[in-house]
Amino acid sequence: LGLKVGSYLNTCICMEAGNEPTHYEQDVAWFLSMGFDGVKIDSCGNARNVTAWAQLFNESGKHVRIENCHNGVPDPSSDFCPMNLYRTWGDIQPSFDNILGGAYSLLTYTDRADPLSTPGCWAYPDMMEIGNFNGADPQRYNEEQSHFGLWIITSSALILSFNMTDVEVMDRVWPIITNEEAIAVNQDWAGRPGTLVKAYPAVGAPSFQIGHGSCGAGAGVQGW
Repeated sequence: LGLKVGSYLNTCICMEAGNEPTHYEQDVAWFLSMGFDGVKIDSCGNARNVTAWAQLFNESGKHVRIENCHNGVPDPSSDFCPMNLYRTWGDIQPSFDNILGGAYSLLTYTDRADPLSTPGCWAYPDMMEIGNFNGADPQRYNEEQSHFGLWIITSSALILSFNMTDVEVMDRVWPIITNEEAIAVNQDWAGRPGTLVKAYPAVGAPSFQIGHGSCGAGAGVQGW
């Protein structure tokens, strides 16, 4: 199947904290001995130097996909990027409000004359929550499909997070995650990622409405 497996370093469960010394070399040696192909480097411990991690992985001669989880972002004055992708949002949740918040978190990096999300150095909110939404269809299906579309047009990594051994869930989301035309858009780099064009404020509301509220008649839910 061509599947690869990754691991997790500088985690929020087992990490060097406070004044404890880091163990970059030992962690990389363990990682390589296990045969992993990708790594998520979190920001919970004090081993947050992604450049140091990348240098050690590169020196090993093994190609390792590096995900940077909140340890800094690319320097716009430099072409150097020590990671393959980096997070722009907190821990994602299976709700449409949260998905939209994640999409908005990309704007700092994509809505620029010189985007900071480019091939080999991708910004993305977090893994996808398709398959994890609750509620009834068709709203659930429509929200998950819209979620997929947002990740598609923003050139975000398409990483699934649901239990793929659950046949019922897999059957439900299969038409979304196997949409070849949509995936082709995500994979076809056109010089910049898709970004926000216009936001519409809710009529009579004091701020922009980015979530789906109840369908009442009040001003706070008009304009969606």
